Amino acid sequence: KITKKIIRACVNMKVYRLTSYPEIMRKQSDILMQATSKLKITVELLKEDAAIREIVDANREMADIEHAGDEVLYQAMEELFSEKYDCLEVLKHRDIYTSIESALDNCFNVSDTIFTICLKNSSDQETIMLLAGLIVVIITTLVFEFINGFHDAANAIATVVSTRVLSPRQ
Repeated sequence: KITKKIIRACVNMKVYRLTSYPEIMRKQSDILMQATSKLKITVELLKEDAAIREIVDANREMADIEHAGDEVLYQAMEELFSEKYDCLEVLKHRDIYTSIESALDNCFNVSDTIFTICLKNSSDQETIMLLAGLIVVIITTLVFEFINGFHDAANAIATVVSTRVLSPRQ
């Protein structure tokens, strides 16, 4: 899928007869190159039966790369819809940007799948610690959301009472 999306973006550049490429498109392409390089390393780690920590670190780095790609896409879309381009150019560039972003997303998905496979097939102490940490984070998030609900409810009631839509007795 990743290769097909990259090829699609390249073919569309030719079909759309783009004569120049915005700097932000080059930046997005560079990030895609980083993602494919990191994915290659992650696959090699899987083949070498590396420690789970190395694969976790590679997956984290891939997530950072994917996040950087998302930020560049947002910047590209902001520039694209800033009325600098005519409608046809907007459509062409948007299609290419989204193809590159889709390839980036697929790189992260493959990396995440490799991480999941390693996590499921690993039985060492490090995996147990990772899962314990994940459980702590989830429980902390749930407790925060529960407590935050009290504040949200009080704010909603205060707004209704202060605007006199309802009286405090109703």
